[in-house]
Amino acid sequence: MKNQFLGSVATSVFDVIPAAGKGGKGHFVGRIWVETRGANIVRFNGNFTGSVQERREYYHFDSWRANVQPDLWLPTSFYVEESDPNSETHTTQVQGG
Repeated sequence: MKNQFLGSVATSVFDVIPAAGKGGKGHFVGRIWVETRGANIVRFNGNFTGSVQERREYYHFDSWRANVQPDLWLPTSFYVEESDPNSETHTTQVQGG
């Protein structure tokens, strides 16, 4: 964990990785910024992959939230990209913003 400002918001930054040896249908690897004052999520950025055996799905996303009133943080921007890591071209299938 480290501390970082996002604009004027003081945050604690957490790097997230799957626990070793844990199975499951998918895994998130990324970073989460949490407001130090109220423990609200300000941003998350990372990748979600399908199961270790299949790896058919791959999503990259980045989401930002803003404090619209005291203790109410709402998404202001969200980006997602879906691709197939096993294809030769790694073609993006879906994009949003």
